[in-house]
Amino acid sequence: KLVKKLHHSSEPVTEPIYAPAKRYSAPVLKNKILILDRDGTLNRRPPKAQYIKSWDDFIWLPGAIDALKILSNEGFKFIVISNQAGIARGFYTEKDFHKITKWMKNELEKNGCHIDEVYYCPYHPEFGIGKYKKTSQCRKPNPGMIFKAQKKYNWSGVGCDRLLFVNRT
Repeated sequence: KLVKKLHHSSEPVTEPIYAPAKRYSAPVLKNKILILDRDGTLNRRPPKAQYIKSWDDFIWLPGAIDALKILSNEGFKFIVISNQAGIARGFYTEKDFHKITKWMKNELEKNGCHIDEVYYCPYHPEFGIGKYKKTSQCRKPNPGMIFKAQKKYNWSGVGCDRLLFVNRT
């Protein structure tokens, strides 16, 4: 890689104005954590008011597994956090969600990636049915799921060198 040299003289330039760049090495971080949303980040997000009800509905986004492999090789831990309004609305059960999660984690393990934890919020304040109709601090954009992970993995102060959150837009 070449970088442009600064020229501070009124004399004409008689040498190349590009020189080899100095290699920068990032500090080694001990505890790197990537928090990921699931739908729309790892797998194709279904259309509004449709849900991933079984592993047949789960379609990996192109490059998602490869990106996780690269980050895994760099020492990142992975935590998935996900709102699951389909549970609240009665389209599928928590048991169905756990089956999909198990399948997703197994697929990633086959590819050399490990999901350390999966947190989910089965509640919806407006459209939930029965016990699932409630306001919850765990429902994103509220930080409840992140706080649970923080407590479990002790991220206070120096507990985490690098924490990144990836969510769909």
